[in-house]
Amino acid sequence: MKGLSDDSRELFGGRLEWQEPDDVELLNDASTIGLAGLEITVDHAPGHTPGSVMFRVPGTPDAVSGLDTVPSQTLLSGDVLFAGSIGRTDLPGGSHPQMLDSLRAKVLPLDDDILVLPGHGEATTVGRERAANPFLQSLPVGTGSAPSASTPPSRGL
Repeated sequence: MKGLSDDSRELFGGRLEWQEPDDVELLNDASTIGLAGLEITVDHAPGHTPGSVMFRVPGTPDAVSGLDTVPSQTLLSGDVLFAGSIGRTDLPGGSHPQMLDSLRAKVLPLDDDILVLPGHGEATTVGRERAANPFLQSLPVGTGSAPSASTPPSRGL
């Protein structure tokens, strides 16, 4: 709500007030958190927003079908990676160079069989995106900055 304009707040009758929760914990990059019996790995992935994160959980949800193999992990990519695209970087706080660095450092090193559940759209795998996603194809795996020549998506999802 802190990021909503005054006009947007009016959509909710002007009754919205920002209040920080009583208990706030920092999620460190590469840390694991336990939730509902799962060990969830936190991957910082700035670009869409400065605080973008992805979460990796072991295994695959039972409801997912149509995969060639049973994935070892599931990546909850949020608005970082989509089937065939990446998240927007043209909104306030977004950064296309940071997005490319996050994709290079956090997505490309993952195994091809990892299931990707994006914030919008259909499920995919890291291998499918590595092979067909135009935003991943030109990125080198390793350290250092990602190439800046890649054009940011004009609208993303």
